[in-house]
Amino acid sequence: ETGLLPLIERLCPYIRADFAHAGHYLNRENLDLLATNNQDWATIRAEIDNIQSVLGIQIGPEQPHHILHRNFTSNIYQRLQLDEDFAEDVLKAAEIRKSLG
Repeated sequence: ETGLLPLIERLCPYIRADFAHAGHYLNRENLDLLATNNQDWATIRAEIDNIQSVLGIQIGPEQPHHILHRNFTSNIYQRLQLDEDFAEDVLKAAEIRKSLG
């Protein structure tokens, strides 16, 4: 629902840009895999879809470094499934994001 959107935009004038920037690092493939067996992740996926709809933005990778980040996070997911070490992929993804968080 968009009833409060004008107020939110006045209080948070960069809300669209902030969601779009953070959303460049979303790995939708991983989210879909997680949502398959877990309702909490399915709810998060639905909320992301709602954010896109309400704010009129597209969330997902756009630039080559976003794609590289997606690849590293896919590696992390797959290595977790195989019970393999994924520390190097975590650091490489963080380096691309310029954030460990």
